[in-house]
Parts: sequence; C-alpha cells; structure tokens
Amino acid sequence: MKKTEGCYDCILRFFKDIIKKTNQYNKLEEVKRMIKNSSSDLTPAVIVGDIWKFLTKDLKDKDVLKKEKMEMNREVKKIIENLDYEKFSFKDFVKLSIFGNLIDFYVANLKSRICDPKKIKENLQPFLSEPLAIDDGDKLEELIDNRTVFYITDNAGEIGFDNLFIKKILEKAKKVYIAVKDSPYSNDTTKEDALFFDMDKLGNIIEFPSIGGFWIDSLKGKNKKAFDESDIIIAKGQANFETLTEQKSDKAIAFILRTKCPYISRYIGVPINSNICWIKMPLQ
Repeated sequence: MKKTEGCYDCILRFFKDIIKKTNQYNKLEEVKRMIKNSSSDLTPAVIVGDIWKFLTKDLKDKDVLKKEKMEMNREVKKIIENLDYEKFSFKDFVKLSIFGNLIDFYVANLKSRICDPKKIKENLQPFLSEPLAIDDGDKLEELIDNRTVFYITDNAGEIGFDNLFIKKILEKAKKVYIAVKDSPYSNDTTKEDALFFDMDKLGNIIEFPSIGGFWIDSLKGKNKKAFDESDIIIAKGQANFETLTEQKSDKAIAFILRTKCPYISRYIGVPINSNICWIKMPLQ
C-alpha cells in the first residue's frame, strides 16, 4: 500500500514526539520537508524508516524507546504467565495475536491502540469477544499443517502474545522462523525482545534489516535460505502489511492486524478498528 493523502499528518505527529524525546527540535523543518517531498510511489513504512534513520544517526543511544518497550514486555509477560488459555481454540490464539497488535505508542486513533502498560489486562477479555472482520483462521490452521512458517513480528509487548500463538502453531507446523529487526527501530521487536520471551526455544530467530516494514530482497545468506524454505508467511501489523502488499511472493501470506489507519482500512475494505486475519494466496 503506497503513500496516501492522509500520511503527512500521521507521520509528522509520530516524529514530533520522537523529536521532543530526543531534543532535536532543530530537525523538525527537515522532517516536514522529507515527508512532503517523499514519492507517492513509496509506502508510509519506508518513509518512516528513512526519517527514523535521519533522526537517530547522530544519537549515541539509538534505542530511543527502550524504556517504554521494556515496560510493555514486562507487563505482557505477567499477563500471559497468568492467562488460562488451555481451552483456547486456534482462532482464540489468532485473536490473542491481533490483540497484541493494539499495543502501540504512536497511533493517532486512540481506539486502535494501547499505549499504557497498565491498560493491557483490562482490555484483553472484552477484546476476545470481538469478531474478526476478515476471518481466514480456519484456512490458516489448515495451511500450517506440517509446513514451515516464517513469522514476521511487529512491536515490543505484542511479541509476548505472538509467543503464545507460535506455541499453538507448533502443535501443527513443522518449524517456525521468527523474524525481528536487527537493530532498534521505533518500538519494533528486536532479538532482545524475542529473548525476553524465550522465543529462541520455539524457533530460529531471524534478524532482518531495520528498515520500514519487511522487504524480501533485504534478506541475505542464511536468512534468505530460511525464508526460501518456508511455506507460508505470517505477517503482523500495518507496516508489514503496507510493504508486503507491494511485493511479489510465491508464498501464501497471512496478514494479522488491527486496522488502526482509515486508509489501510479502506484499502482492505473494512471499517477502521477491524480485526483481520486475511490470507493472500500466491498468484497461480
């Protein structure tokens, strides 16, 4: 999904917060220029990635949101350790994974995000009763049977719910590769977050370049080999949706997300704040 008319305000709102947090007010006008002059052929995720690099290149500690990420991780860990999910169906675990996608710091739509760690627990049970606007959960359960899954994570905190979902996936799948960013980028997951939730005990952790979203051609060596041997991709969140819908792949892709943006919602054809498990099959 490429840049739309509404992306300017949303991207600028995010980076105003980052500028304030890093005390780089002198770079605000350049950020505005970069957003305004960005090509309409780019996805919003790529634009955000370019500006993130610009704002963090001179910082000694580039993990700008480390404190917030760890607070989310710790809170989610407490919740999942005390969550009674023994009777959950596969679709319930899909919903848990989507619920994790609500954990975000910088989405404009307040109904689409949880930015306070203390609000996670109280929102979980009501969320699980919400329907899926697109429900390919049964199809996904069939597709993973004895297959290798390439699971692209999204945000810190959220990855704790991915942990539970991947455990469920592994009851049927042959193997799961767990993809994270290779360096700090916004509140996206890194290997540090994955290890916090013991994800290395579930599957091989794959580190991909910290650019906006996920780009298949950015994978090299053993990471490319892992991707190539996978049968199905599970992609979490909006940025991965934006970028993967612009790429060709010979694999089925399961997009699992909450639609937090009106333009992504319109692109998919659902109302904003919709819960999505949508499988895009490869072209025959």
